Amino acid sequence: MNKTSVHAVSQAANICNCAVNSGKKGLTPEIVRGGGDIIWQISYSDIALRSPDRSFNEDLLKTIACKPYVKMIELRLHSAQHTDCQSVLNERAIFALISKLQVWSGGKPIGIHLLNPSKEMIVRLVKSMLSVGICLDFINIEESGVLNRALYKAGEQRFFVPIVTAKNLILSYGLQTKVIATGVILTEYDILRLCALGADACFSAAGPLLGNGLLQQKLTFRSMSPSVRLANFQRNTVEANKALMQRCGYEHLSDADPADFLRRINEIEIVSLSEIFCQTGQDRSMPLDVHLN
Repeated sequence: MNKTSVHAVSQAANICNCAVNSGKKGLTPEIVRGGGDIIWQISYSDIALRSPDRSFNEDLLKTIACKPYVKMIELRLHSAQHTDCQSVLNERAIFALISKLQVWSGGKPIGIHLLNPSKEMIVRLVKSMLSVGICLDFINIEESGVLNRALYKAGEQRFFVPIVTAKNLILSYGLQTKVIATGVILTEYDILRLCALGADACFSAAGPLLGNGLLQQKLTFRSMSPSVRLANFQRNTVEANKALMQRCGYEHLSDADPADFLRRINEIEIVSLSEIFCQTGQDRSMPLDVHLN
């Protein structure tokens, strides 16, 4: 995204009274000047947040975390292969930083952002919360391959499994952690389906950006400003979601039932998402080249 698009997204968030994620680039001038609430995404390995001695720059983190436009903070982690000893050390360091951020921010929601995590990684994260005694406010699970997901749905099941796993573990251990699903969420159907599988919230910029041509290097000039078009897209998506909930008889997003969402396995067999993910607590093996209906 170019600077104009970033500024337009932040302005649209301000118009709609919702939040925009800073992404890997962090708090750029364009996203701050847009006026929208910001979910500040930081990386544990970001050199810009560290002092010359490689320790975290506490004064810098405190200053940014207390900014009024920063409403939530998420620590971005990457999947990597480590020895058991290295993993334990990393977990301790990560949760130590989470604990400090909870204090420095004055109690703002602090969570972890995972890109395309495995089921095992989710299990380890939840068990780590229990072992260190620090409860995350949220876990943001992002699907990789954002642009390809608009055309290919083969990775949907790999996206759903960690969401279902996280929600089941959180409920079984009685934790207050919320699950956020992030990816190419284009329609009201996508939103309700993810909520049915355990997401407490959905976050997506790809749908509005693709729909309004803002992922291109050169913006298409129209009579309406990009920020207004994005704001209208957001409002229309929310209204369409409400309309679909009414047709399904849902009063709240939490009422969404995975049994109401079906998947065609072959020419004669159709199963529900409840049968795939919720019967035994483990996902049922399904052909990944079959689309969800």
